[in-house]
Amino acid sequence: TATLYIWMRVPDGWDSERFASFLLEECGVSFAPGSFFGRGGEGYVRISITSPKERIAEAMERLSHLKL
Repeated sequence: TATLYIWMRVPDGWDSERFASFLLEECGVSFAPGSFFGRGGEGYVRISITSPKERIAEAMERLSHLKL
């Protein structure tokens, strides 16, 4: 089964909205808070993988510098 999204678990002590905001502010990478998709989405953030490979690689590079 194929998908257009990756769901990533947020670190302990974070809610999905706060963590998505942190990622945008610190890395310039936009994730959707899982809570936007219902109660079952809390604890996760979602990112689309429909962008060109180069943009996805850039986003992953930015995220790799986080110390969580």
